[in-house]
Amino acid sequence: MNPTNDEQASVLLFEHAAGTGCIVAEARLNLEATLNSLSLEMIDIINPALQDWAERAEVVAVLFTGAGDRAFCAGGDIQALYHAMVKNHQHGEVVDEYPFEFFEREYRFDYRIQTYPKPVIAVGHGVVMGGGVGILSAARYRVVTERSRIAMPEVTIGLFPDAGQTWLLRNMPQHQATFLGVTGSHMNGSDAVAVGLATHRVANESRHEIRDALCAADWVGDTNAVVNA
Repeated sequence: MNPTNDEQASVLLFEHAAGTGCIVAEARLNLEATLNSLSLEMIDIINPALQDWAERAEVVAVLFTGAGDRAFCAGGDIQALYHAMVKNHQHGEVVDEYPFEFFEREYRFDYRIQTYPKPVIAVGHGVVMGGGVGILSAARYRVVTERSRIAMPEVTIGLFPDAGQTWLLRNMPQHQATFLGVTGSHMNGSDAVAVGLATHRVANESRHEIRDALCAADWVGDTNAVVNA
């Protein structure tokens, strides 16, 4: 089922029938033109869905994916943030609250994923940067492919690694954390597994099979054991 029922929506929400009357929910970032860059609109669509899925016993897991072949999520919607900041500077006061609202709600959104009561699986194919790393690193199961390109490029424009990435860095060996956090260098899928960012690596052409495998599983007993199987 697709509650948005709109292929032009920035997020597509699905509920896939799984075994024994269960449901695997999916949130698909759906802005291919901007490499699925995370916007405030997207956050405001997914958040209530996460709340609903958390409260329904038949929903056993949540899957995050990105539309198209190029990216899972290239980060926050920098254009919207830039235009709002320019407007505020031109007026000499805050007339556009978008930057404040975006970061406040994005961080709460990532925290919700991090503390979600059900298994969350994120498939980080292609470009995964900034806010995309925030979603990926918050998920319990973090899947990458040989085409994944993962980075924290916000450091190159004067920001610190954000969206929970400082927590990610503190759990790495210090030399790796310092290099990635200071340079914004890209990681591939193998790198991501090696430093602990990713939990699983699959072939890029097989990533769609993850959804099928989750739906075909027998969701009896420990849901984490089902996902790991």
